[in-house]
Formats: sequence, structure tokens, C-alpha cells
Amino acid sequence: FGSSQLVRGICRLTKQAKGGAKSPTPNKSSVAVMSTVPVIQPYQPREPTRDQLPGGLEAKPGVERFLENMKRSPLPVTKWGIAGAVVGTLVAGPYGGALGVLAGLVVEKQQDCEKAS
Repeated sequence: FGSSQLVRGICRLTKQAKGGAKSPTPNKSSVAVMSTVPVIQPYQPREPTRDQLPGGLEAKPGVERFLENMKRSPLPVTKWGIAGAVVGTLVAGPYGGALGVLAGLVVEKQQDCEKAS
């Protein structure tokens, strides 16, 4: 029953492809044969899922979190403080880093005072 209809459908499709008997509407068996061909969609990466949670509950990337936390920090984190910490740490280890931060903050305060006057 099923295999003979399938064979007839294949024969009918072969004749149509060669230009033989053309039917205006395909029957069920020819549609069944055509639908067995797999269609592989091209790969599309998922869109980034950001800003979907309301009220600022969305997680931010590491750099954004770091910069936001630096702004909220009670300690003054400035370029001179970071530069002093790096140089002090390279020269004298962790205690030198702490002294370097203090020296960097002093230099920055002096520059701010000079700009204000």
C-alpha cells in the first residue's frame, strides 16, 4: 500500500523533471517525497541577552562593575594613586605600594591646589 504509492510518486516526479507528464497540483505522495529532504538552516549566533531585567538587576560586564565600584569607593582612587601603587610595589614591595599610593595622592592634591589658585 505505502511503498507502491511512494514508487508511483517517485516515477511521477522523475517524469515531471524530464518534461513528461505534468500535473497542475502535486498529490499527497509527491509532497511526502519532497518533504523528506532535510533543510539545514545556516548558523546564526544568539543575540546578546542584555537589559532584559527591569530596575537595573541585569549583571554588567567586569570592567563596568569595576569602574562603578571605584566611583562608589570611599577611598579616592585616582590615576596618581594607582601610579604610585604600581611604582611603589615594584620598588619596595607591598609597603612601598602603600607609601606610593600616599605619595600619589599628595601629588594630586598639590596639583588641584595649584589649579584652584
